Formats: sequence, structure tokens, C-alpha cells
Amino acid sequence: MNEWEFEIPFYQRSYAWGLKQLQNFREDLENQIEANLDDPYFYGAILYAPQKPKSEGFRQTTSDIIDGQQRLTTAMLFFASAHLLLKAEYPKNAEILEKILTTENHNPRLRLQKPFGIAAEQTDDAFFQRLITNGKMPKADTPAKKNLEQAKKYFNQWLGAIEDKTRIQKLTNALLKAEIWPHCIPSKESAARIFELQNDRGKGLTELEKLKASLMRMAYMKGDENSKKIIDQIYKNFAEINLLLEEITAETDGLEEDAILSHFLIGYKNDLTADEDGHLLPKEYEKNRSKYWQHIQHAIRYHFKNLKQNGKDVLEGITHFNKELRQAYVACRDILKYRKENDDLACHFIAQKKLYYFWPLFLKIQRLDGFEALKTVTQASAELNIAFIHTPKSNTGEAELRTHAFKYEKGHAEQCANKLRKYKENFSDQLQNALTSETFYQENKPAGYYILWRYENYLRRQNGGNLARIEWVNFNSDAKRGGKFTLDHIISQNPKDAAEKSWLNKKIGEDDNGDPIRNEYKHLHRFGNLAIVRHSINAKYGNEAALTKISDKKMGFREFISYYKLDEFIENDKWQAKAINNREKALIDFVWEELFRG
Repeated sequence: MNEWEFEIPFYQRSYAWGLKQLQNFREDLENQIEANLDDPYFYGAILYAPQKPKSEGFRQTTSDIIDGQQRLTTAMLFFASAHLLLKAEYPKNAEILEKILTTENHNPRLRLQKPFGIAAEQTDDAFFQRLITNGKMPKADTPAKKNLEQAKKYFNQWLGAIEDKTRIQKLTNALLKAEIWPHCIPSKESAARIFELQNDRGKGLTELEKLKASLMRMAYMKGDENSKKIIDQIYKNFAEINLLLEEITAETDGLEEDAILSHFLIGYKNDLTADEDGHLLPKEYEKNRSKYWQHIQHAIRYHFKNLKQNGKDVLEGITHFNKELRQAYVACRDILKYRKENDDLACHFIAQKKLYYFWPLFLKIQRLDGFEALKTVTQASAELNIAFIHTPKSNTGEAELRTHAFKYEKGHAEQCANKLRKYKENFSDQLQNALTSETFYQENKPAGYYILWRYENYLRRQNGGNLARIEWVNFNSDAKRGGKFTLDHIISQNPKDAAEKSWLNKKIGEDDNGDPIRNEYKHLHRFGNLAIVRHSINAKYGNEAALTKISDKKMGFREFISYYKLDEFIENDKWQAKAINNREKALIDFVWEELFRG
């Protein structure tokens, strides 16, 4: 087997090993030489499909790797690092490695050591060749190139730190003598089918990668003159998707690639994400995502099979699907960036209510009609999101929003917005109950962030715009997600002031069981007792007396208009029940007039 050259077929995944897989590789090799075993190191099975010889007279055969390419690519990078370090003291070992690493001589009969080469996927190949020949590296501008670069640096650092070069020799020999179980797949058609079902043992395929393989195989199996052109376009689109994913994951609350795929499919065609009875799959497969994605992959193949049966062009269908899929990732990137300009859109990322259900609709609107249409719909969706503040069932709105997603047609943004506004009226009573709840803080904290953020910016506009608008990302409750601010209990949960402690502990009635009801339970966590402040200010002064926080200019609470305007609600020089109720009413009026727009 080692007299052949290996290539990565077009439908294969790019190099994806990270530090976890590299560390496992290192541990396996080190354990092998330290145990001093007679049995060779087992490096797994390799599935391959032979190609035709490159030219007449050469016995060397090029084979496509169906499973094992991650391991083989890693081995080549390891050999490249070892070769550089062994040249001086172990020239014979270095010579063997050089013959493995270079494939300039395509005639194996002229070599003592049979060539053992591997070419990376097309766009990463030149970068990979530079790495294994220790040449000058260009910029790593794709996820695969970054993974390749990381692996090479990892091996350089690991092996470079070993002072005794005999240890490097032993590690290299252990891998050179490794046992590999080769299995030949007789045809490319069979190989492509197997790849769809076969995960690499080092790191599983994502659903997006499986879809790429499936689309390419369907185009390949069509076998007409347009197949290669379509395959090239699929490859190009998925390379662009990988670059888009780098931008997406760098954004706060950026989505994973398979989540975007799922949202796209919901809007693309309903029967791809529903069972035979039309029921939505995520509800049925909520605890079995593997089964869910098996259904999706089957449904996609069935979709293109139906095209053929109905006399439609399969390649044309694949082309359209591929184009729309890429546009979904473009749309996702653009939506995440658009949050800075669109407060209604940002609502969903602060309140985090039903965000998963809104994504399919947002992607489809942005993909088909762009920002202006999205702006029209998000005005209505933000109103609905506020209505969702407190809903009894976790899946409330799922079916409705998915229906809007797959039924949405180009140019129908206004109609879609009107339907969302009509639907929101079902939740007006629940919204009022949530806003007046004695446990608002515990039940609706993210929504509190969103409302108070909009309220602060509203007051800043009313103040003549003298203070700059505050960006949405500052109002994430989690500082790790970019949040700079937090919710402050105006009268603190643990007040230093003795009078406030006494008031919170005061009994004002009894419940049905005869247990005492105190001010703490009735008023502490109400919406009217919450305000936004910086994390640092809250940590330092949050337990100070309410009136002190409101009036003291040095503490920092008055940075926000919404905080220093609290003095408008104070009753009898106290921040107690009447003040909290007065402010709660003002906030609720703001919600109904400016956010729910009911």
C-alpha cells in the first residue's frame, strides 16, 4: 500500500483536527515507545478507492482516501517536523522521511523507499505542500489552513523541546512501522456513497460536511457534461461558507454551522423538516438530534429524487439549492452585524425569548429581500418577542413562526409583519401579568435587560440626544458575552441600611397557609425596583441605601438617565412600595406604547 500516492477526493472534508486530537496522537505514540512493545502501533483502518495510473509505464497508483485522511495528513505533518530535526544526527532516517514527504519522482521502480504522498484538498494543497517541505508559509486564510498550521506548530514545539534526538527517532520509527488495515473500495461511486455514512475516527463530520458530500455525490452520479461544473461550484460555495463561519462565530451569540443549516432548511422547504404527518421534527426529535439529522439527510436526497421523477433537471435543482444555502450563511453574517443598527432585531439577542424559532424567518427574509424588508418584519417580531416574556409552554410560537418562515415569499415583508402583529394579540394578558409580577426579576431577567436598555436610549433621545446611544451588546447579562451592565435592585437584596432591612422584613399579611407575607416578597423583585448599572458599580455600591444611590453623583449610578430620574418616583422621601409601584407603572406604559405598540 505504501507504494501509492493518496489524494483527498473533492467530496471529502477539509483538515479539521484540533488540539484534542493532536494530543491524543502524541499520547498514543509516546505510550507505544515507552511500553517497548513488540507489536506495532495500530494506526487504524484506511478506506481507499484506486484511481487510474497517472501515465503509462508507471506502477504507482493514485487512490482517493475515503476514511483516514485526517490521520494520514497528521502523520505527514509529524514526519515533516521530525525530518527537520533528524537531518543532522540521523541522515538515514531523514532520507526515508524525505522520500515519504516528496513525490517528485512518480516512478516507484527507481526508488528504494516507495513514495508515500498525500495531497490536501484543492485550495489547501499548496499551503500543505509548503508545510511538509518546511517552505515559507503564506497566510492561513481558511479554517483548514489554520488547523494545518496549528498542527505543524504543535509538532515543531513538541519535538523541538526533546533534547535527546534518539527519542524523536523512536517516535518516528513507531509511526513508520505502524500497522494499518487497508480496505479497497472498487469504484468511485461506492466510495462516495460510503463517505456519506462514514465519520472519520478522529473527529466526526458536521451535518454541513455530510450535506456537502451528499450534494457532490448526487452531482457526480448524474455523470453528464455539467456535473464537473456543478461540483466545482459546490466546492467553491462551501469554501466561502467556511470563511463566512469564521465571521459568524466571531460575533456575540454567533451560530454554529449546523444550527444555521437547520434554520435554512426550515425556510427552504417544509417537508425537509417535518415528518410524514407534517409534524415539526424538532419537537419529536428534541432528545435525539442524531435521528433528526438522519431524517433531514434522507429528506434532501428524496427531494432531489422527486425532481428526477417529475422530469425536472436534478443538476439545476442542486445548483439552486447550493446557491440558496450559501446565501443563508451570508444572511446570517449580515443579520448578526445588523444588530448594531436595528434595536428591534437586537431585542431577540438580549431578551433571548424564542430566538431559535425566529431565526428561520429572519434568514429567509434577509436572503430574499434584504435589510429593508428585515427591518419591517423585525419591528413586528420585536413586539411579539415582548409578548413572549412569560408564556406557559416552552414551544409556544414554534409552529406559527416556522409556518411564516417556509411560507414567506419574496416581496411580502409587510404582509408577514401584519400577521405577526395579529398573532401577538393572543399574549397581551400574559404580558401584563408578567410585567406586574412580584417575581419579575427571577422569571424575566433577560427581558428586563432589553426593556431597560430601550428605556434608557428612549430617555436619551428625549433629552435631545446629548448622550450617546448605548449599544445592545453592553446589555447582555453575561459579561463573557460582552455585557458591561447588570440589573441593580434599587432597594438592595442585602441592604446595609437598617431602616431598609426593617422595611423589607415587615409583615404585611398572610398567605392561604397562614404564613407571613413580607415587603421583601411583595416588592423587592418587582420590575419597578430594577435599574441598569455597570457591573463594577453594582459590585461596589449595590447594597447602599436606595436614596443614596439615586442622589450621590460620585457613586456612578447617575451615569444613566433612567437612574437619576428615579427621584421623580420617590414618595415621602422613601423608596418603598409607592415609589416602586409608580416606577413600575411608568415602565409598563413605556412597554405598551413604544415596544408592544398595542
